[in-house]
Parts: sequence; structure tokens; C-alpha cells
Amino acid sequence: MVLLGGTFQINNWDTSIDIQTARGILARAQELVPELADPPLRIHAHNVGLRPAREGGPRVEVQFVVAPSKDTLVPKPSEASADTKTTLVVHAYGFG
Repeated sequence: MVLLGGTFQINNWDTSIDIQTARGILARAQELVPELADPPLRIHAHNVGLRPAREGGPRVEVQFVVAPSKDTLVPKPSEASADTKTTLVVHAYGFG
């Protein structure tokens, strides 16, 4: 699963999905990683959110996250501890 996204649109307070923006994000990602153009491509969701400008510079930090290792979005309680893996997540945003 790959998460794509992020735009910088000054004074855009519209929280509706802009399909042209989504297509642009996907097209640019496919230029960088051609394998993203290989079928089967399945888009799980489009999310739109507002985030105020980040004061004080970018956020760059690391975090270890324990997540399910099976191909599931919501693990069953009995599976949660048996089939997990620890993944390093790097937060790096706010560069403008």
C-alpha cells in the first residue's frame, strides 16, 4: 500500500475532492516510481484536509510504529499481537 499526496495551495479552504489535483499527484508519483503505473492499481480513498502553515520550520523526526503485518486494514483482536511488525516512520514535512 502506498500513500500519495500533499499540495501547497495558498488560501484554498475548499475541502472537497479535486480529481484533477488527485490525478496530478498520481501522475507525478508515477514519473518518479514507474511501478505505480503497473496494474492492478486500486485507489482505496481520497482524503482532503486543511493544515495551517507550519511555523518554526519543517518537522523532521522518526518514530517506530507497531502495525499489523497481514494484508488487512483492521486486525481482529486475536491477531493483533501475533501478526505485527515494527516499522520505522520518518515524519518530514513543512518544507513549503
